[in-house]
Amino acid sequence: MNIKIVDFLAQAIKDKPTDASDCKNLADARRELSRLRRVTAKVVKVLSAAKDLAAGTAIAPAPQDQIHNSQEEEKKKKKRPTLRRRALTVDQSFKVYKKITVEKSLENRALIKSAIKNNSLFREYLEAQLEIFIDVFVPKTVEDGAVVFRQGDLGDVFYVVQSGSLDSFVVVGEGDKKTEQQ
Repeated sequence: MNIKIVDFLAQAIKDKPTDASDCKNLADARRELSRLRRVTAKVVKVLSAAKDLAAGTAIAPAPQDQIHNSQEEEKKKKKRPTLRRRALTVDQSFKVYKKITVEKSLENRALIKSAIKNNSLFREYLEAQLEIFIDVFVPKTVEDGAVVFRQGDLGDVFYVVQSGSLDSFVVVGEGDKKTEQQ
C-alpha cells in the first residue's frame, strides 16, 4: 500500500465539513463537493483499515457502500429511487466481539471464499477482510430432511453448502390462501 495516497486523501478532507457548508457558491457545486468529500473520507477509512489489517493491528471491515463509480451512481439516482435496507434490530454485540478462529482445510477455505466473495453482503470487503470472515465460519452438519431455517427467522447466519442440497420454500398469500411454494 502506498501511504502517500492515504496522506493525500486525508489532507484533502482535513478540517473540511462533509456538508460543504464552507462553499458559498452554486447549490450544485455544494452538492458535488459534499459528495466528493464523503467519498474521499470513505477511501481514507478503507485504505487505513487495509494498512492496519496488513500490520495485524486492527479488524476494521470496510463499509458496505464504500466506493462506487460516481457517474454510475448519479445515473442510478436519476433512473429510480434508491431503497436502503435498515437493520431489523439494533444489535450491539459487536462491541464485545472476540474472534474465535476455526481451523479449516485449504479446500474448505476456498469453498467458503468462492461463496462469499461475490455475494452482495461481502462484495465490498478487501481480500484480507474476507480471510477474517473465513476464519470464523463454523461447520454445521444437518441431517437429511431437517429444517435449516424458516421464513421470518432472524438472518444472523450465512450458510455455505459443502455437499448435498437444500430445498427452499416461500410462504405466499394470507389466511385461507396461504401456501408454501418451492
